[in-house]
Amino acid sequence: MTTEAQIEAAARSDAAFDGRGWEAMARTDRDRYLARSRAALEAAERAAWQDTLTAPKGGQMLLLLARFRQPPDRREPCRGDEWTEVRIAQWPWHGLAGQIIAWRPLPAPPEGTPA
Repeated sequence: MTTEAQIEAAARSDAAFDGRGWEAMARTDRDRYLARSRAALEAAERAAWQDTLTAPKGGQMLLLLARFRQPPDRREPCRGDEWTEVRIAQWPWHGLAGQIIAWRPLPAPPEGTPA
């Protein structure tokens, strides 16, 4: 998911690359930069999801997208750490009550997060 903060950061970067000052720019110009950045970031977000056949096999941490046979409201309760393992797990991971349909690399951690 792309946030408004990410879109504005990309738009400001794009404007700076063009030699334009964000604060001095007319609203219509800002809106054009924001629209272009939104489209680019949303396309990049969609492209980040990859087929499971291409997943790395070296034990890297991945973000997994799974399809469950039951709607989420009919799933049995699970501990928070079990739910985390469903979304973020080492590849391959077994025991999932569904099917992993795509993967992507984990996003970068927040700035200032210890390694």
